Amino acid sequence: SKSHSATEAYANFVNRQSYASNSPSPWVVDSGASHHITNNSHSLQTPTEFSGTDAIIVGDGKRIPITHIGHTTLTSPNLVANFLLKNVLCSPSIKKKLIFVAQFCRQNITSIDFFPYSFVVKDLSTGECLLQGKSNGDLYEWPTDRTKSVTPHPQAYFVASTTPAAHIAPVITFE
Repeated sequence: SKSHSATEAYANFVNRQSYASNSPSPWVVDSGASHHITNNSHSLQTPTEFSGTDAIIVGDGKRIPITHIGHTTLTSPNLVANFLLKNVLCSPSIKKKLIFVAQFCRQNITSIDFFPYSFVVKDLSTGECLLQGKSNGDLYEWPTDRTKSVTPHPQAYFVASTTPAAHIAPVITFE
């Protein structure tokens, strides 16, 4: 893993999806991102103009300029919790807004579990499920009113078999 400055960010997504479009973009939960990144400075609380020379580096090595830095809050669609994103970089040229998983978990005292077609955000101290979202293709998108979050279940369900070759696997139910 290459080290980088505090504001140089690496965006971990396919190049053809990485540049601006006119449609609103969802937040993508990205375990490969090195910073939270948005494409809209108006989504930041007290945005500050960025005057440095660092940039966001996308998969093909292109450098995308950073225009602002700030904080924002994400809400779960079922209003169970609000989640703070600190030090969010802004570049209007980016199509997908990224959530830096490790920083998100540290800032919100949570964990994120990934499954083949969904993810779950849990309170780190209680294990309570605060939010569950679905994948859209190869991306894990933060649920919005438009995408509808999967209703969190109070406990996990497991399927087990008595045969020696069986594996214990989580069962995820979508409504």
